[in-house]
Formats: sequence, C-alpha cells, structure tokens
Amino acid sequence: MEQTNATEGEPAAPASRPERREATGVYRQGTTVWRVTETVEGGLKVEILTDGTWVAGPVNMVGMRLDPKTTRLTQASIDALPA
Repeated sequence: MEQTNATEGEPAAPASRPERREATGVYRQGTTVWRVTETVEGGLKVEILTDGTWVAGPVNMVGMRLDPKTTRLTQASIDALPA
C-alpha cells in the first residue's frame, strides 16, 4: 500500500536514513567517550570516540549515562576532543 501525504494527497517521500540532530550529550566513563544523538524520528544513536573518530556504538550504552561513574562532558571538554 502506498503512503500518501495526508495534507497534500501526494505520495510520501521514500524512506531514507533518519537525519541526525545535534548530540544530546557527550559522556565519559574511564577512558571511554561516547555521544548520544536523537534522530528527527525520535530514535537514539550512540557513537564512540575511537582513535579520534566517531564510530557507531551499541545503543545499549545509552543507559550508561545514568551510572554514577559516568561524567557528562561540558562544552569546553567537548571542544577539546580530537573529533
């Protein structure tokens, strides 16, 4: 069944990769640094800083934000990161 734009009656745009919003937070626990990003569709994405590059990480790391050993980085700390 073809999806349509409810207000225009036109076919909906084909599904594509969700756009990324600005990071909702950058965190550190020990030597691990990761960021959590929310897509425009409301999904969460985790990226880990590895060798100066952000790479995809497991989404279950989102829960690590709540660990008392985790630190949310300040903007100054984020700006100092290599990536």
